Amino acid sequence: LLIFYILLSQHKIKKKLYTVLYVRFKVFKSVHFGYYVKFFSLMQLLLLNQTPIYDVFRQLKIRFLKTNYEDDLEYLVRRIESGQSLYEGFKQSLFFNTMIAGIFKDAQSHQQLYDAATILTTYYQEALDIRHHQFYTRLEPMLITLLSIIVGMIAWLIYYPILNIYDGLI
Repeated sequence: LLIFYILLSQHKIKKKLYTVLYVRFKVFKSVHFGYYVKFFSLMQLLLLNQTPIYDVFRQLKIRFLKTNYEDDLEYLVRRIESGQSLYEGFKQSLFFNTMIAGIFKDAQSHQQLYDAATILTTYYQEALDIRHHQFYTRLEPMLITLLSIIVGMIAWLIYYPILNIYDGLI
């Protein structure tokens, strides 16, 4: 257990494990949606201030250091520096899906990146809310069952000695 903890404390190992679990098995999808919401809402705020797209992605890269997006954002910054499109960068990315790439392709051609960030923020916020609702809907019966078992065990632990004393008196 200690070795497992030490391995997971290493950022690169944790990042690889997360990547494998997410890409191969679609685990942590809600966590991923949470990062999407943070990413696109921050992007939306930066674009609202008329920040150039290169500076937007540099700021995003700084804000998302030590996360699974770090390499993808570094890649996007390099592509923007070389004058290439956001669409190609998002398309090559491991964590940004083809829907996002397509939205940014249209947004970049019509110079509506702020609108694209707004749409994606809203979409992923709603998707995250749905996931949370589904999780809590499934969690509630399990918690009720667990609490029932605990209360039953406590009641049994209290009444069992009392009943044994009563049996001993008879």
